[in-house]
Amino acid sequence: MKLSERLRRLRTSRGFGVHSPFAFWLLTEVIRNRYSYYGYEDIEAALERHPEEGALRSHCRLLLRLAGRMGVEVAVLPDGTPEAVRAAVRGAGKRIRLLSPRAGVRGGHRMFLWTRAGLPKNPALEEALDQEGSVVVVFQPAPGVKEELLDMMNCGVLVDGISALVVVVRKNLSKASYDVRF
Repeated sequence: MKLSERLRRLRTSRGFGVHSPFAFWLLTEVIRNRYSYYGYEDIEAALERHPEEGALRSHCRLLLRLAGRMGVEVAVLPDGTPEAVRAAVRGAGKRIRLLSPRAGVRGGHRMFLWTRAGLPKNPALEEALDQEGSVVVVFQPAPGVKEELLDMMNCGVLVDGISALVVVVRKNLSKASYDVRF
C-alpha cells in the first residue's frame, strides 16, 4: 500500500472528510472506540480456553461494539465460527439469537458475519442488505468482495478497514464507502 493511501486511510479513520453524521458516529464512536466494554471479559475467557484464536481479539471486540451499539437482535454466524466470536456477539446482549445461515431469519436487526472468504451465495445476504439496521461484517475479505458488496448495496455505509469490511444498512443514506484503518 502506498504512503499516500495509508495517510488517506488514517485521516478518514479519525472522521476527517466524512460528511455523513451517521458515518462519522459509526467511525468515531463504534469502530474506533477505545473504551473497555463489559463484554470484553467474556471474549478474554473464550480466548483463554481456545488460545489458537488469539489473533481474533480485535475483531471480536469490534463485533461486540457493533452488535451492542447497532441494536442487533439476530446474528447469523457460519458453521465453525470460533467460540471467541460467539462470545463477542453474546456479550453484546443476552437476547441476541445466534443462527446458522441455513436457518430462516425473520424480523429483528440482523448481523451477518462471514470470515476469511468471499460472500455466500444465499438469499440471507440479499435480505440483510435490504433490511434497515442490518450489519454485515466480512473479516479478511477475498479480493473483489468489497466491490461485490458495493454492487449489492442499495443504501447505507461500507467501511473498508483492510482486514475487515463493515456494512450498515440505512435507508435514509445514499450508498457511501470509506477506506479507514482499524
